[in-house]
Amino acid sequence: MTESKESEQKVQEVRARIVQTMDTKLFTYHKKSVEATLQGFKVTLEAGLTSDEAKKRLAEYGPNELPEEEGESLWDKVIE
Repeated sequence: MTESKESEQKVQEVRARIVQTMDTKLFTYHKKSVEATLQGFKVTLEAGLTSDEAKKRLAEYGPNELPEEEGESLWDKVIE
C-alpha cells in the first residue's frame, strides 16, 4: 500500500469513528419546513450568509462535499 493510500485509509477510519460518535438525531432538517430550517441555521432567503459567516462555517464544519469514492465508476460498470 502506498503512503498516499495509507494516509487516505487513516482519514477514512477517523471519519468513521467521528460519525459513530455523532448524535444523528440532530440531522433532521430534511424533514422540517423551509422556515424552520432557515431559523435553525440563522439565515434568511433574502440575505443568506455573509462572506464572514460563510468563512467561519467553512472553517468550523469543512466544505459541503462528499468524499470521492474509489473504485470502478458507474459508467465503467455499464460499459463492461
